[in-house]
Amino acid sequence: MEIRDTRYAKTPDGAYIAYQTAGEGLIDLVWNLDFLGNVDLVWEWPRLRGWLPGLATFSRLILHDRRGTGLSSRNVAPPNLETRVSDLRLVLDAVGSDRPVLAGYSEAGAANVLFAATNPDCNV
Repeated sequence: MEIRDTRYAKTPDGAYIAYQTAGEGLIDLVWNLDFLGNVDLVWEWPRLRGWLPGLATFSRLILHDRRGTGLSSRNVAPPNLETRVSDLRLVLDAVGSDRPVLAGYSEAGAANVLFAATNPDCNV
C-alpha cells in the first residue's frame, strides 16, 4: 500500500490543515487523530503501524492533523469542537468525500458525533 503525499486545505481564516489519503476501497474511512497527531509520522507509531495500513486495504483512508498540531498550521489557537468539525468538512470537500465513515478514539469521538449531528446530508 502506497501512502499518498501530504496535501493541505486552507481554511477561511487562513489556517492550513494537513491531510493524506491512502487506499482505494469502496468506502471512505476518516480516522480522526487525537490531540497528538502528525500524518507523516503516525504511520510509524507502534500502536498504529499495522492498524492504518490494514484500514487502507478495504477503504480510502482519510487522515488529517488538527490545526495547531502535526503538519497543520501551528501558530493558531487550539480549536474548539465547532472549528474541528469545520476543518474536517473542509478536508472531506478537498478529497471529494460525501459519505464518510467516521472513526477514532478518545477525544476524536466528540468531533465525530458533532460532525454527524450537524451534517446529516453526509450519511455518516
